[in-house]
Amino acid sequence: IASTDLTMTLDWTNGLRLPPDMSIDTRTTDSITLLEIEGVEYSIDGKNWQDSSTFTGLTVATEYTFYTRYKATNTSKASAISIDYWSTTKYSVSAPSSISTAEVTTNSITLNTIEGAEYSINGTNWQDSPSFTGLNSMEEYTLYARYKETSTSYASDRISIMISTTEIIDSWETIAAA
Repeated sequence: IASTDLTMTLDWTNGLRLPPDMSIDTRTTDSITLLEIEGVEYSIDGKNWQDSSTFTGLTVATEYTFYTRYKATNTSKASAISIDYWSTTKYSVSAPSSISTAEVTTNSITLNTIEGAEYSINGTNWQDSPSFTGLNSMEEYTLYARYKETSTSYASDRISIMISTTEIIDSWETIAAA
């Protein structure tokens, strides 16, 4: 029996290279999926590693830290860690179902309050109050309502209503005519 020398080369250089930058594939209110990178493992805590790039059971509108590294093999150790930050999305809410007036005068319009809504007279600047004052008499206005953005939901689409302020009636002329 002839003896042979067995030579094995180990490549420990994986520990020196970083995985490429992470990119997001999809995200929802309770999950984030990163684009898969060949040979990489993923973690959301830097300790527990998984082959899947999908993380579920997350909290709505919350930022998470994601870690990636090349997996250890028989010939190389795990690479250095790459870190990135991604957030789950907020909920989308439907627009209020209707908008109506509570009071209209010669220079003001007050809408009926919608719980959790905000209001606008121009569709751009929003306020918590459903009352608009300092308006012109006998003029038509388009008023808007939408649900406000919160820490867990986006602002809804807006709905609108067209309303005219009333006419100024000179009470002295009315009395004189009687």
